[in-house]
Amino acid sequence: MTKTMVHHAHNQRRSPFVVDLRELGRRPGSLLPVHRTVRAPQGVGLDVIGVQAGDELTLDLRMESVVEGVLVSGTVSGPVVGECSRCLDPIQDVVEVEVVELFAYPDSATSETTDE
Repeated sequence: MTKTMVHHAHNQRRSPFVVDLRELGRRPGSLLPVHRTVRAPQGVGLDVIGVQAGDELTLDLRMESVVEGVLVSGTVSGPVVGECSRCLDPIQDVVEVEVVELFAYPDSATSETTDE
């Protein structure tokens, strides 16, 4: 098995939520759009409403290289099901959630001042 094949096999086992950022690089201002549909893992939501395991989530994200790390922004959308906690009527809807998250590089000023 060649080194390339080993690397490829490793990528196949990776979570669909993991994004390979090698193309992005570290130059501030570089952008990498990510558009994909993934299956929801178990445990997305609350006890009374949430996304069921295996339902499709649509990721429409933008990875941006910034001085401190990688800024992820965009939306995640998918179906939710549950029940009203007051009247117990069933609820079905599609939600779209805005996402903005900074993943700081190790040893960056942001990483050093952020609580885990």
